[in-house]
Amino acid sequence: MAIASALTGYPMLATLIVISVAIGLAPVLWLQKHYEKQLGTTDLKNLFGVHQVDVISLPIPFEEAYTTCSQAIASLKFSRKIQSDQSSGTIRFHTTGTIRSYGEKILLSISEVDSNLTKITISSKPIIATTLFDYGKNAENLRLLRKAIQEAEKHTLNNRLLET
Repeated sequence: MAIASALTGYPMLATLIVISVAIGLAPVLWLQKHYEKQLGTTDLKNLFGVHQVDVISLPIPFEEAYTTCSQAIASLKFSRKIQSDQSSGTIRFHTTGTIRSYGEKILLSISEVDSNLTKITISSKPIIATTLFDYGKNAENLRLLRKAIQEAEKHTLNNRLLET
């Protein structure tokens, strides 16, 4: 009899656990959605993803695009541990930790499409692989890098015009 009365409490315990998890996750999901709306993310496939990817095309040769990307990264203050390899067209670096994350791994893959067109693929993901929510931090990294690369591209094109 005592065993039967003890077992009747388990459905109540399971219900409490489910409610506690739901209450705990609701604010996290809301914050994730809020930050990504604030950053202007429109890709529904990556709405809740922490690994973000962006592709930029630059109308400049590979060597100039590589230099442009290096200048853009140098202009941003969040980069550290930069590893670059121009022969493979990659630049890897980490960001420092913030209140929203422990840091991110960022990879730029630069490839020549033709003699005057270069494709840059930017990938940003958390340093800690088990991260479930990044509160829009990786999307923000892509936005900042895109803006910095576009500014460095303008500077490169202006210098080219001044030389001619």
